[in-house]
Amino acid sequence: AMIGLSTAVPTLPFMAAGRLDHIQLEALPGLLHGLRRRALFRVVLIHHPPMHGLTGRHRGLQNAEQLLSILASEGAELVLYGHNHDQAVDRVNSVSGPVPIVGVPSASAARASRKSLARYNLFRISRSGQGWKCVMTGRGLAAPEGGIVELGGIVELEQVPLIA
Repeated sequence: AMIGLSTAVPTLPFMAAGRLDHIQLEALPGLLHGLRRRALFRVVLIHHPPMHGLTGRHRGLQNAEQLLSILASEGAELVLYGHNHDQAVDRVNSVSGPVPIVGVPSASAARASRKSLARYNLFRISRSGQGWKCVMTGRGLAAPEGGIVELGGIVELEQVPLIA
């Protein structure tokens, strides 16, 4: 189950902070809970990093602590974000175990700069015993003029129970 959250808000020039509105924050716990009871693999999609410290204050998710509290109490199997344009894998603890939080670079960056070149991640999700197995394979450009190659090997994110 894919759950898309919008963090878009108007900001002053040179600022790019985001915020989840109260409607999303109120609906998310019930949605995550219901999808978990249906034994679905829950992927939360969000533009801004859902954790403090992954970006500057003027570019971060202003109410990240509220989202982290919901993730801690209801769990999710995977969270994906892209705002920073850098590959990153972090985790937060939840009632159903660690939640992998994956940041991805732009899929179209073809010039060498301080940011990562184009990259995308493929996720292979399968049932494993009494739970889920999620394996991430990164692909993208290793050089500005090169073709798409496998990057960084294969990362097994977690094995998580279907219903805890």
